[in-house]
Amino acid sequence: MLVRIIAPIFVFGISILVHELGHFLAARRAGIDVEKFSFGFGPKLVGIKRGQTEYCICLLFFFGGYVKMAGDEMGEERKAEITGREFLSKSPGKRNLVVLAGPLMNLLLAVVLYTAIFRIGIPEPVMPDGLRIAEVKEGSASAQAGLQENDRIVGLQGRPIKTWNEFLKIVVLNPGKSLEVELDRGGERITTSVNPEKDEGGLPIIDDILPSQSAILGQIRSGYPAEAAGLCSGDEILAIDGREINSWDEMSKIIQGKSGEKIELLVKRDSEHFKVKVTPVLDKQLGFAVIGVTLGTKFEIRRYGLVQSFGKSLIQSKEDICMLFKFLKLLICRQISPKNIAGPIGIIQISGQVARAGFIPLLLLIALININFGIINLFPIPIVDGGHIVLFSIEAIRRKPLSEKKLVVIQKIGIAFLITLLVLVSYNDILRWAGELLKR
Repeated sequence: MLVRIIAPIFVFGISILVHELGHFLAARRAGIDVEKFSFGFGPKLVGIKRGQTEYCICLLFFFGGYVKMAGDEMGEERKAEITGREFLSKSPGKRNLVVLAGPLMNLLLAVVLYTAIFRIGIPEPVMPDGLRIAEVKEGSASAQAGLQENDRIVGLQGRPIKTWNEFLKIVVLNPGKSLEVELDRGGERITTSVNPEKDEGGLPIIDDILPSQSAILGQIRSGYPAEAAGLCSGDEILAIDGREINSWDEMSKIIQGKSGEKIELLVKRDSEHFKVKVTPVLDKQLGFAVIGVTLGTKFEIRRYGLVQSFGKSLIQSKEDICMLFKFLKLLICRQISPKNIAGPIGIIQISGQVARAGFIPLLLLIALININFGIINLFPIPIVDGGHIVLFSIEAIRRKPLSEKKLVVIQKIGIAFLITLLVLVSYNDILRWAGELLKR
């Protein structure tokens, strides 16, 4: 529970503070007085004043923050003639730099985080056999396309792939398409086409094949034989009753037919090898024997030099930005459902789940959120930073600002759009959360 509370505050806090810090530093650099630096909106919870600036934390801190600069509101009495330190007294170019600084700080933070992650070491799944198929469900789309057990997937849509994540990413970004899959079947190259099914949100999925993985144990379920035998998450099963085990699928098939029979497992834990005896029990709901374990993944920590880490961080940031635009294109073209959008409530849930996986996964999430936050803030939507940049650019071209009446209309449109979007994503988040509770 503590992790679920702290993780979202950590994720949102860093992203919002960095964004507003960008505006704050740029404003001070441009010679603009800053009246308030607020983390959040609504009623003030706590605040302190230093010099001309009040720093405060407000109730609705999950929804952003703001930097209140002197003379930045329409109709506000301006002191430019006296001090020249108001926001609206500066040229459109300087104002654009102040506005641009927020999103740029988010993108910079993402690059810094990715660099640190690659330098510290990023866990990458170990799949010695590549994307070898362990099982194809009978009658499924993959079976109809001719995919078989022990086939190795080497390419998708003309692109070579090495990991399951690469495979899934290409599948998700190609809704409604027949996917060209290149297989290696005993040294022979075969090309076939698969028509993915869709999930509830309209995203294409291929969940009717299982990749071949080592028999690594994930979660150990309480009250089952595996726990009683002292097995732990991360253990690898090497043999059952003296028979060598090469994959999770092979181990599962043997155990499923051994209900009530005592079996001997050869287990590898770190560099140690030992034997344990367990008696699988019949799971009436599943209809076969189990020992109470889930599939785990063996990871290898890969570290890179500082220069290489920085280069990889730029590549990763570019890929994240491309993914965002591809996703938005699919959304606008109605090829996928708006149900796939997550808002503040959804990010709170995801943050808690990711934090339990470790500190590095949490940093990866923060970097991804900052990429999305930075780019979306640059969109030409009224009220957000991109909208302000457009207005100030128009002012620079016209050599005079738009009328106050027009600006008020534009602001109202922007506010209405953002409120509608917030209600939509919050509705999706609540439905998703309620659905998970019902499943539990």
